[in-house]
Amino acid sequence: MSHIRAVSFDFGKTLADGTSSGTAGAAKYLKGLGRDVSDDGLGKGVAAAEVYLSEMREKHGLRYPKDERVWFHYCRHMVEEALGVDDGSEIAEEMWKTDFHETELLPDGLEAVESSNMQGYLVMIISNWEAPTLHDICERLGISKHVDLILPSRDAESAKPDSVIFEMALSKLKVRPDETVHIGDSFGCDVIGARSAGMTPIHLATEEETPSDFMGISVNNILDALGEVGRMTQR
Repeated sequence: MSHIRAVSFDFGKTLADGTSSGTAGAAKYLKGLGRDVSDDGLGKGVAAAEVYLSEMREKHGLRYPKDERVWFHYCRHMVEEALGVDDGSEIAEEMWKTDFHETELLPDGLEAVESSNMQGYLVMIISNWEAPTLHDICERLGISKHVDLILPSRDAESAKPDSVIFEMALSKLKVRPDETVHIGDSFGCDVIGARSAGMTPIHLATEEETPSDFMGISVNNILDALGEVGRMTQR
């Protein structure tokens, strides 16, 4: 294995997570606008938005063009069905630019990024994030100053496990895949995707169990993942 020069992190459920579910967060946001929305109506709204997202996946696979504004239309479909209106564009235009999930750091999330930076690694965040909010959220949480690159799927026009988003991140920082470790909670998106790009994945098994036949590294704590990176560096 080559000397490790870079550490890449997933964002959602790896470094941070929403303190409100998508449904609860959307309800709070709409009620804050003075809109009367029922649980049943919001459930239908989320279902309609998921149907739209499935259609986009069928049409584009894992590579959504940025000008499709997928998250905007996701919010628009949700709003129209939840509120029973014909056109939810005006509300969605503001909603899709808002962190209505109320994202906050997970325990050890900031320490993991800060420690990676202090140890001299190039630090990346590679996230399936279609809202135009990730850079602002990272700034608010104090993550940005410790990170060399933040690459949401919206900017890459590619979503994990597609190898393109990983390859784009590597190219931007001029680092080879065999010099890079990627840490994430999703086996399907993070582990499979990173491997497809030639990176070394570490599965953060906090949300889902690691498959029993996986021959790589699996940990239950993000700081343990960094310990594994340190051991790779010393080889």
